Order: sequence, then C-alpha cells, then structure tokens
Amino acid sequence: MTTRIMVGVANLVGRKVNSLTVGQMVSRRPEPRYQTRCEICDTVGTATQRQLTTGAARCLANGCGRAHVGEHLRETGRRFRAKVEADAEAKRAAQEEQERHADRQAKKEALSERSRRLREFTRNEVANGRDEQLFVSPELRKLTLPKDEATKFNKNESDKFVASTPEYASYRSNESADAILAYLERNGVRIFDVATLRAAFLRLRDLGLIQPRPADPPDEPQVRPKQSVVNLTVAKPDDGSEQGWDESGNPITLTRRQVAALSADQYRRFKRIYADQLNSLPRTGPGPRGLNA
Repeated sequence: MTTRIMVGVANLVGRKVNSLTVGQMVSRRPEPRYQTRCEICDTVGTATQRQLTTGAARCLANGCGRAHVGEHLRETGRRFRAKVEADAEAKRAAQEEQERHADRQAKKEALSERSRRLREFTRNEVANGRDEQLFVSPELRKLTLPKDEATKFNKNESDKFVASTPEYASYRSNESADAILAYLERNGVRIFDVATLRAAFLRLRDLGLIQPRPADPPDEPQVRPKQSVVNLTVAKPDDGSEQGWDESGNPITLTRRQVAALSADQYRRFKRIYADQLNSLPRTGPGPRGLNA
C-alpha cells in the first residue's frame, strides 16, 4: 500500500472527530478530503480537512444519533417523573405524620383533661362524703369493743402507725391528724389499726387533701447559766483574763491574748454556751395524740 504524503499538510488519518473516525485521504483538490466512518451508525462518508480540524465534521446519515438522543430524553423524563413522584410521596408521608402527631396530641390532652376532672371529682367526694375505695382491715370489719377498750386500741395502733410510717413524718401535724380521723369518721370507721390508718393517710396524701407541714424554724441559741466556782486564789488586778472550762470540764483562766486567739466555737466551749431545742406544743383537738406533731 502506498502512503501519500503532502508537504505542508497535517496527516489526520486515525484521528477521531466527534463520532467520526478519519480514514485515508480520498482527494487533494480543491482541498484535502478524507474518508470517515461513523462510530454510532457505521456510515461511511467524507469530510474536508478544514471540517476535521475545526471540529465541524458530523455524520450526515439520516437518523444517526437520534435513537441515542431519544433514549436519553426518555431516561431523563423517567428520572424527572420518578423524582416528582418521590417528592410527592415524601410530602404526603410528612403530612400524614403531622396529622397523626396532631391527633395523638389532641387525644393526650383530652385524656389529661378527663383525668384532671376525674381526680377533682374524686377529691371532692372523698373530702366531703364516703369513699368507695375505702380500705379497712378485714379483721376489723365486724370487730366490736367497749368504748374504753376501743379508745385504748386506737391509741396504740396510731402510735404504731407513726413509728412504722416514716413518710408520715413530714405531714405530721394537728391538721393532718384531724383530716385522717374525719375521713374515717365519715366512712363509719370507729376502730382502726395500722393498715387502716396507713391506707387513709396515703389516700388523702395522693389526693392532696393533706399537706406537708411547714419547716420548723431554726433553734435560737440559749446561754446556760454559769456554774458557780469557788475561787481560792488571791484577787489580782483586772488584766483582761477570763475564767472558763477546758475540754475535760476543769475550770481554767486564760489571758486576754489567749482568749483573743480562740475561735468562736472554741470560745463557746470555753464559756459553755449551748443551744437548747424547743419543745413542740401539745395538740388540743380530739383524737389519738400519737398522730399529731
């Protein structure tokens, strides 16, 4: 095979321009022209050197590339429709979830309101009338005792209740005792034991019919009277020294400098200054004294 070489003309054989593969030169005038083969439709044609070098060369066969373009457009359309449908589905799902959440919230609020109304109704019934959920120990339901024995029995059981119910400590007051006894009285309970008292206390506490008592005020310090001590020493001029007691309870005398060096706690112990607790006032109302503060 003879290869033709034209001086000053670039050899384009084997190059690819768009979908065309450049073959041998087929003519020289009026300008070099090359054979081409389309990689898409396999059509053989020709293109000038100018068309090939400028990238203007295209396959001229009818329908070449249209199938691929159509498929691309169809695929693009399918993807677009799929995206639109996916967006619509996501929006619909979000709307349904929002509606379900609103429905759950509305039901929750309605249930809370019903519970509040039921609690308020129950609270009023228990505070002013008989309680359908009253608990009385089975062994006491048919028990009868003379008045004096019943009073003694109730007093002993109330003392046991106070001792065995630590959660009652913060509610222990005349008002709480009166509320518990009035609750039992309204429900016809004349004789009660620890279990009956505890059930009545918890029932009234849970319904808010008894309240914790206020915190006790802090104790005020009180100074104990000084113990008289026989001073067998010879009286000396006042030099600022003070008399007191050491840690063992023995009387001692400290100089002014030693007294000044003492901390507040050390000075109180030196002078025997204590704080006494105040006694609580006795209950004046009726009922077992053990339930009161």
